[in-house]
Amino acid sequence: MVLGVRQVRACGWALLVPLLGGSLPLVRFQEALGTPLVIVPMVNHDNNQHAEDENLRIGNLWRGIEMYAALFAHLGVIVSGPIIPAILYSIFKDRGPFVREQSREALNFGITAFIGYIAAVILGRVLGGAGRRCHR
Repeated sequence: MVLGVRQVRACGWALLVPLLGGSLPLVRFQEALGTPLVIVPMVNHDNNQHAEDENLRIGNLWRGIEMYAALFAHLGVIVSGPIIPAILYSIFKDRGPFVREQSREALNFGITAFIGYIAAVILGRVLGGAGRRCHR
């Protein structure tokens, strides 16, 4: 079933097809959080969700795992600096070029952000404490 056709700048025309056969309670999360949500499905277009012959291609599963690892590497920088990207890089570096490149980029950004944070703390201590006097 084709829902529509949309022109995409990068590659011409794209078919809009349903990829989620089941209902997800995403609207409840969207209302509670007050923000749009993004989901990253890893199904094939003909997987027959919830049908007798439901299926998932193994290649889609592996690409989905790599996509989530890359996504978590980039989001992990926000939570832990370079720690989560370093863990994901060490686990997934030999799995494929996409996840290796993305986790390496996240790791490099996390290291750079951590160095910037340390420099800001040091400068804040040095320059911030220079104008204060201790009154007792």
